[in-house]
Amino acid sequence: TTMCIGNLRSGTVSVVNWLCHREHHHLRAAGAYYYVIFCFVIGAVIGNALAPVTGLFTIAGCTVLLMVSWVILHFQHRKSQHTLDELDQF
Repeated sequence: TTMCIGNLRSGTVSVVNWLCHREHHHLRAAGAYYYVIFCFVIGAVIGNALAPVTGLFTIAGCTVLLMVSWVILHFQHRKSQHTLDELDQF
């Protein structure tokens, strides 16, 4: 809930900035914030539907998905750091 409220605020600020300044990056940022909220809601709905069937193992599924997300972000960060290190050599 805290995550959604913060993202909702940031997304709405980005929409207002886009309406005022018509800079495209504000609209993209708003879309990213609302996409995160959408994914959170979809995950909550799926988790709620699976909880009666899988019981506490539903939480384990969430943990696995979070670990996969962390691995993806970790390797993206390492790749971007590697690119930055190559640029520093010039």
